[in-house]
Amino acid sequence: MVLRDLGSIINVLNAALGKEPPDLVIEGGNIVNVYTGEVYRSDVLIKGSYIAKVGKFKGGPSGVKVINASGKFVVPGFIDGHIHIESSLLSIPRFAEAVLPHGTTSVVTDLHEIGIVLGLRGIRFMLDIARKTPLKVFLMVPSHIPFMPGLETVGSEFGVKEIEEALGWDESVALSEVVAAQLLGLHEELLKSIELTFRMRKLVEGHGPALTGGVLQAFATAGIASDHESVSCEEGLEKLRLGIELMVREGSVATNLSEVIKVVTQRHVDVSKVMLVSDDVSCIDLVTLGHMDYKVRRAVEEGVDPVKAIQMVTINTAKHFRIDDVVGSIAPGRIADLVIVNNLRDLTIDTVVASGEVVFSGGRLTTSIPEPEYPEEFLKTIRVKRRVLPEDFKVRIPVRDGIARVRVIGVRDGTLLKDALVDELKVVNGEVVPDVAKDVLKVAVIERHKATGNVGIGFVKGFGIKEGALGTTIAHDHHNITVIAVNDEDAALATNTLIDLSGGIAVVRNGEVLSKIKLPIAGLLSHEPPHKVKEEMKAIYSSIRDLGCKLRDPIIHLSFITATAIPAYGISDKGLIDVMERKVVDIVVEYRD
Repeated sequence: MVLRDLGSIINVLNAALGKEPPDLVIEGGNIVNVYTGEVYRSDVLIKGSYIAKVGKFKGGPSGVKVINASGKFVVPGFIDGHIHIESSLLSIPRFAEAVLPHGTTSVVTDLHEIGIVLGLRGIRFMLDIARKTPLKVFLMVPSHIPFMPGLETVGSEFGVKEIEEALGWDESVALSEVVAAQLLGLHEELLKSIELTFRMRKLVEGHGPALTGGVLQAFATAGIASDHESVSCEEGLEKLRLGIELMVREGSVATNLSEVIKVVTQRHVDVSKVMLVSDDVSCIDLVTLGHMDYKVRRAVEEGVDPVKAIQMVTINTAKHFRIDDVVGSIAPGRIADLVIVNNLRDLTIDTVVASGEVVFSGGRLTTSIPEPEYPEEFLKTIRVKRRVLPEDFKVRIPVRDGIARVRVIGVRDGTLLKDALVDELKVVNGEVVPDVAKDVLKVAVIERHKATGNVGIGFVKGFGIKEGALGTTIAHDHHNITVIAVNDEDAALATNTLIDLSGGIAVVRNGEVLSKIKLPIAGLLSHEPPHKVKEEMKAIYSSIRDLGCKLRDPIIHLSFITATAIPAYGISDKGLIDVMERKVVDIVVEYRD
């Protein structure tokens, strides 16, 4: 984070007046002016971390560094207005290492997952780390932790007192992800947090999947500034008409851009209220596809004018979060976050400047981003009552042999929304058993924050796994150990492997660990380089495919089937949860001999 001080103001002012030489000049490039939509040739003069002038460079002393951008385009550094960094599995420095080469110089995140495990201290520690990187990290303060009080066990709780402290931090711009179910249910702590946010003149960001009509109108009355959950053009348009700015999401699972962007290409709305965001994106996609540069390319492929697409990842986002006085444009007094690209359609990146320093050039990162020492409490977050046994995963009912009708979490590729299904399973020796032929598997959540010994059991459909088990310590929005399995023995092995790793992901089959990755920071993040994490995750995905799964990103799906903020069902260590009813429900509806 770069904050103006008197010295920098004077230095930039003198450079603009020609009384001092600039430190860096980008010469002869085609400037993309995101205020007017124009593209024209000019120079950019930079003093320290700031832009001093956009105009003709008349020469200076030999110490001035000049980058020749002739024939190329100069655009503002890209901003991701809604991303959960933790979904990349990368620590803050390693995440910066992954996205800076793709032109991303700012992100807006809530660090909610870190907060769930480590509380306010964990979030503050991560922001302090971010300050030492070239990446600007702005904070949306988590609206409350846990999302479902009393229905899930978390590592740390987060209420009005913590929110007030966090909203006062320099990085804070908004209250994050006000969940429709809690808001419409008049959750008292949430309403107090919203009132506090208004009083502190910050934004209230929304989380309103599948809302329409009067329910959406009620949601909007809370002053919801934006929403990132739209999956169709009509859903996005309805929100825009109510004053809710539209974040068009293109993540690793929720790939909604092709449909939602039709509000621009077919309904021709004012693009100034439209932004492109990630929400959740994997390390593999960051390394292989890119970040905000990829989203701009996708928007252009769908028919969006390139300059308008660039506005959706720069000035639109900056204005929305009221940070356009420092980032989001190429203008005097703004932080010198600039990207030089070869053309505006495929957005091949030549050079990235962050806070006035060249951080990427010649196809490589040109700056070192150190990894800090983490407190021991950040690295030892797997606290369980004991190692698990296969018996811990059994679903027993008072019938020896028969049929049970059970509630099932339905998973579909391309969306994080879950279906509320009911299916019939066999009862064998008093136990309800999964049915691989029907693709109905067992899912279990093992509490790992407070060693309660809680285990929540349910059933899930859509993963396509034919054998073995898959487990992770990433599970929204409680981050307990979560396992899906064909059999209880492999479920126990996957769980105990995660305990031994102190957090991570594991794939097992027939008593053998096929692949695993260690995520020691809060059980969520790795401090290894992005390319190494990518290769480890490719091995994980290869093992999962060997089990029969065909989902594009089964890890993100696994980490979201637990989410109690996304309809229709979630699951926690307390059991299966009906999201809209906000209560634990029995997994067995009825049974018969």
